[in-house]
Amino acid sequence: MPSVTTIERAYQRLSSQTTFGDFVTTLLQVGSEVFQAQVTAFADAVRGDTWRFEVMDSVRIDRPMRVSAGALRYGYGDDLNAPFLDGPKPYALAALGRSSQRLGWFYLYDMPEFDDVGRERFESFALFAGAVLENVRLLEAAQRAALTDALTNLPNRRAIEEHLYELIKKREPVTLVLIDVNNFKEINDTLGHDGGDKALIDIANALTSSKRRDDFVGRLGGDEFVAICSGDGAHPLIERARKILAERDISFSAGFAKCPEDGESLKALYTSADSNMYDEKDAFHGKDRAGNRRH
Repeated sequence: MPSVTTIERAYQRLSSQTTFGDFVTTLLQVGSEVFQAQVTAFADAVRGDTWRFEVMDSVRIDRPMRVSAGALRYGYGDDLNAPFLDGPKPYALAALGRSSQRLGWFYLYDMPEFDDVGRERFESFALFAGAVLENVRLLEAAQRAALTDALTNLPNRRAIEEHLYELIKKREPVTLVLIDVNNFKEINDTLGHDGGDKALIDIANALTSSKRRDDFVGRLGGDEFVAICSGDGAHPLIERARKILAERDISFSAGFAKCPEDGESLKALYTSADSNMYDEKDAFHGKDRAGNRRH
């Protein structure tokens, strides 16, 4: 059975993980090493997926493991309905997380049978892993909140600029589209702020449903949105969104800027797209708004 020193090292490795993927990978590898298990698995109660690790093999997604057991269970392989058993060999199963909020289950298969000390250390390991997993999920939720617009659930200005910066750094050809709602003040004046918020949500939904898998849409703030597209996807995305919003009597002006043609920095691309967007807005209103343009 694992020594106290081995368990403490395992705790240190687990507690240093800050993302869900790294946590799962470390949990499975550490569990295999500490308890000398030929197979380890983690069944995620939140996403419904199962990850399996086999000695000398990499972590991979496997068929979901249906778990109906309580907090702890020990026995032989044919006692448990799992999709990767190779025969009646020793196994151990432990729930991660509190009983009121199961986060998942950790599974060992084909390992030396536990004595009383081994069971106690496995139970302690599972309790510790559950606490780490809960912290990881809280951290990821906080990070998502910091990068998400509260009203529309789109990426916010910080997330937009981080994404665009990474694309520029990779020197990938990309198109930035700045989007500004037409007559938004009138929408607020006529329908009130609740009506204005609904219009913003409608725009967010239209952009999201119009984008391709690799396209990126976000909200800068106020009535301003952004689309970031590679290849030739920007114009089709905008046209699809416009058709959807026309049914709701909502329109917007859009300005396009290409990297590297129109600039190779955040400021240059924003300036070019902003200028082009206001050219379209001037045409929409039929008058010159050059004096009101932002710099």
